[in-house]
Amino acid sequence: MKSLALLLWHICTFKAGPDVLPAQRNLFVFLLICNLLLSIIAQVLVNEIQILRAITASFINVAILLGLMWMMLRISDKASRYLQSATALIGTDIILTAAALVGIALGQVLPDVFVSLVGLASLFWTFAVFGFIYHRAMDINIIFGVALAFFVVIFAFATSQAFTVPNT
Repeated sequence: MKSLALLLWHICTFKAGPDVLPAQRNLFVFLLICNLLLSIIAQVLVNEIQILRAITASFINVAILLGLMWMMLRISDKASRYLQSATALIGTDIILTAAALVGIALGQVLPDVFVSLVGLASLFWTFAVFGFIYHRAMDINIIFGVALAFFVVIFAFATSQAFTVPNT
């Protein structure tokens, strides 16, 4: 487990690409479950939304992220890299979400501006890491990978929120 966390950390710090991860379905499923649970917990704690809305938003968000990755890899004729790339995407999201939650927790004792800065830094770090994964998985320019990550993350977030807005 420690070596897996270290591999994911190396991806988060741009020292390794998704190709360093084993292409194992069990690992992917384990990380997917961990990611969904952490995402649900984070949304309930931070956004103070109902558990059912958090579950719905988390599932929609992950489905869009993984679905778009599958489509992009198919289009770029790199579909064989999907399992490792999806594992990297989900695994690094766990680390990024956990880091953001720690920052937000620290914000309870520090000024509100700290929470805003942590949130902004976390968002940009997510764009950079996901863009790096796209760059390595699809053999595209890093700038294009980050731009792609920006649009994918914003689209996934907006869509998940649109489907979880309460009826008034």
